[in-house]
Amino acid sequence: MREEPTKILIRKRYVIHKKLSLFHYFHLIAFLVFLSFAIIFFSLSVYKAKQKFNEDVRTLQETYVASQKALLEKKVNHFIEHINQKRQSAYATTQALVRTRVYEAYDLATKMYEKYKGKLPDSQIQSMIIETLRLLRYEDNKGYYFITRLDGVEMLFSDHPEMEGHNMLHFLNYEGRCVVKGMIDIANATKEGYYEYAWSKPSVEDENHKKIAYVKLFEPFKWLIGTGYYLDDMQRKVQQEIIDDDKQLQFDLDHDGYIFMGTWGGFALSYPAKNRDMYDLKDLNGKYLVRELSKTA
Repeated sequence: MREEPTKILIRKRYVIHKKLSLFHYFHLIAFLVFLSFAIIFFSLSVYKAKQKFNEDVRTLQETYVASQKALLEKKVNHFIEHINQKRQSAYATTQALVRTRVYEAYDLATKMYEKYKGKLPDSQIQSMIIETLRLLRYEDNKGYYFITRLDGVEMLFSDHPEMEGHNMLHFLNYEGRCVVKGMIDIANATKEGYYEYAWSKPSVEDENHKKIAYVKLFEPFKWLIGTGYYLDDMQRKVQQEIIDDDKQLQFDLDHDGYIFMGTWGGFALSYPAKNRDMYDLKDLNGKYLVRELSKTA
């Protein structure tokens, strides 16, 4: 029995629709699979890109920190070299100072002698020279003059005036040296020169203070005229010059770069907390900054 044309047509349309549905289904599945792979690939790409970005940032940070450490180390080493040069210059500066002052005193004594020679007794001229030099001081009254006869008798001794008139030829200093004899030997041998020794300091009990002296023979009275300056006083002066030298302490002004100085006890000598006790300073985590810096140093 033959099927009717309408039923056959419906059946064909059903078959075609079923085929199309299967095609759409597989197409959808393929699209979803592709989309999943695309999402996974994109996620991996983003993750790798983010990971590379983080690594680049970390590398840049490490490079920057390393460069800053190198900069700070260079600046500190340069400043230490500057300090050492200034310390070395303190010795030369002290030598130049005492030599210049002795020449000034010598010239003054020579002019007074020549002015009154033959007009006044030698003893009176001597007293005039002695009392004139007694009044002369330099470097905030720390520097003074002395006059010694070549036989060792002190004519002017501003540090210990009670010793004037006494023979100091064999007097021993803190180091066990005959200081006066050593100076006389220089005057006899070369007429002038430097002499280094340990000596007492006005208003200080300790006698172990290194002093650089310069002496010059004053032939009219067979004297040596001299002066000395304490090396530690010059070093303190140089230290203060270093502390006050803002130009040497600052660098990279756009980022407020600076070198700071302080004592082992935590007392700040320079910016940013000059003349303040920073020993108990803590950071946000409660760490004692200055104490840690002292340990590191």
